[in-house]
Amino acid sequence: MDKAIGKELIKRKIIKEETEIKAMYSAVAFGGIGTVENVGDFTINSVDENSKGVPFFHARSNVDGKWEDITLDRIILVDGMEPVKLAEAYGIKNKTKKVKKKK
Repeated sequence: MDKAIGKELIKRKIIKEETEIKAMYSAVAFGGIGTVENVGDFTINSVDENSKGVPFFHARSNVDGKWEDITLDRIILVDGMEPVKLAEAYGIKNKTKKVKKKK
C-alpha cells in the first residue's frame, strides 16, 4: 500500500482496530532454517507509529493467532479490497507531484 494513501485511510478511521487485512509476512521455513515470505489474513489489534512517525499495525493471524507487526508497504488487501480502490471509494486521491510541461 502507498504510504500517503495508508496514512489518509488511518486518519479517516477507515483502517482501525478490528479491520481485517491480507498482508505479506515472514515465516520460518520448512525445517526451521531461514525464512520465507507468505501471505496471510490478519485482524488489526492496534495502529502504532515507529520512531520516524511511520504507521504500522500490531495484528494477529486469523489462522493461527500468531502476532505480527505489519508495515503499510506489506499490505495487499484491506477488508477484501485493494487499498487504491478502497481509497477511491472514499474519494481519496493519491497525492503525486505534478510535472509542468514545457511549451
